[in-house]
Amino acid sequence: MESSGALINNNWGEENRFHFEVLDLPPAVVVKMTYRNRATLSLFAVWKGNKFNNAGTKWQSIGITDNHRDMPSGGYDSLAIAPLNRGPAGKARFLADFGAAGCGGGVTVEYSVYEWGPYSIGSPDQIVKLSGDVSPLDPADEITPPDQIPLDSFPPIGKLRTDGPRITLPYCWFSAIDTFDNPSLCAVDTYDLTGDHVQFVGTTVNRPDLLPVARAIQYAQAHDVAAVRAYCTSDEVAPALVRDMPPFVFGSELNVSRVGDSREIVELGEDTTYHFEVERNSDHWVVAAFKAE
Repeated sequence: MESSGALINNNWGEENRFHFEVLDLPPAVVVKMTYRNRATLSLFAVWKGNKFNNAGTKWQSIGITDNHRDMPSGGYDSLAIAPLNRGPAGKARFLADFGAAGCGGGVTVEYSVYEWGPYSIGSPDQIVKLSGDVSPLDPADEITPPDQIPLDSFPPIGKLRTDGPRITLPYCWFSAIDTFDNPSLCAVDTYDLTGDHVQFVGTTVNRPDLLPVARAIQYAQAHDVAAVRAYCTSDEVAPALVRDMPPFVFGSELNVSRVGDSREIVELGEDTTYHFEVERNSDHWVVAAFKAE
């Protein structure tokens, strides 16, 4: 197909013709396929000892594995695939790293980790799913300590790593503290693939001091007092946030000032200014006070 496409579509740009990539994952193979602005993949293998799936010696397609995607159609797709560490049971694991760019919009990313064994009943099991947005800035190799990040900076954090027993998946997301049409808050999630059951290790955020502000606004707009309370120091702050938070807040005029080693004042808004006082409590930040004026 690739050879034929090179002849039939020889007036197309090389990147728009049909291409494929094979990832060898014994006892299976994953095939990535791209054509024009679309990308997809499928897994092929031989089932063993499974009466439900015509077990035998024939190679079969074990389902299209991107049917779990939440990305909307349209725009341009990209895809990268990578083998991952196997657990003691030896099941094949791989990462599908999808990207999507809309017409005139931003770029989104969706990670899926799949697992499959020859005695599985059906399609590969999706054991990790994570989606987010992509920052236009390149992340550094090393994570900058929070106290060394300038108060007006929102650097992406972490890099995609798929080698070894632990993997890291970076992403960003849009929130109420964004000052432009780019996601300000970014994070990197770590997963442990040592065992047969993948375990979530934790999340590291580029601006842990501003995370409680963004989350408090998000849950206050949803009128979820309990969720807001998780990001506050007291029972008095959360109801005030829910009471005074409008359905739309934009991070215009965002101003962050440090008033101590573990305390900051965060202000944002235009017609109404929202004042947050955040403080570091042990290893995380919380909202200590709030007012709107």
